[in-house]
Amino acid sequence: MNLVLKAELRKFLTIRSTYVLTALAIVFIVLIDFLTGYKTHSSPFNPHAFDSHAYISAAFGAIGVASLFSAIASVLVMAHEYRYNTIMYTLTASNSRSKVLASKVAVVTAYSAIIAIPLVLLGILSFHIGVSLQNVPLPPQTFDAPYILGRCLYYLIAYSLTGLLFATLIRNLVGAIAVLFLVPGIVESLLALLIKSKNQYLPFTSLKQVILDPGQIPPNIHFYQTNHPLRSAVTFLVYLLIGWAVGWYLFLKRDAL
Repeated sequence: MNLVLKAELRKFLTIRSTYVLTALAIVFIVLIDFLTGYKTHSSPFNPHAFDSHAYISAAFGAIGVASLFSAIASVLVMAHEYRYNTIMYTLTASNSRSKVLASKVAVVTAYSAIIAIPLVLLGILSFHIGVSLQNVPLPPQTFDAPYILGRCLYYLIAYSLTGLLFATLIRNLVGAIAVLFLVPGIVESLLALLIKSKNQYLPFTSLKQVILDPGQIPPNIHFYQTNHPLRSAVTFLVYLLIGWAVGWYLFLKRDAL
């Protein structure tokens, strides 16, 4: 298992797309959070342009941007193998397909966990610099670091593993990326119109609730309510586990090409 894991880690760290996508995530996070702070003006009628959750909003915005690039990098972990026909060599070099897939899951999870917190902090710092340059007064900030950073970490890992899952199921680079962009937006929006009040149980709608701005969450919300962040995380985790059960089975049973 160690040899397979080392091989997957080496492949992930030696392709340029990993570093390009990470760099793009950094650039977009810095620009978006900086401009969010810099472009907001205070006025006599609105002396506090931001509320006490401004840093939390910046953190969630940063992790939302990071998730797109991290998910694409995760798609490439699997899709590149099929695109360049290296999957045959990967599978024959190991005595177990489960080890290969487990190694890819471990690499994606580790990558997401490593970059999550630094990117969130970078987003908050960029936002703070933008606010400081504009001299916009910030009220005292509420920031429960373990809780907020934990939600960000979960969101990024979950989104990245979803990208890897789509690549495992579809086995096509363009198809997996297309599904990654279409399902959370267009497909779930159409489904939400059909099921209406039950749309909170859709997978990506549930995942979005994990990083929902505190200003949009009712005070004293209980776990059993559908828009509670922890309940939403559990809901998406159920979808993710079912999806990976199917993906794992197909990876073991289908032909390599």
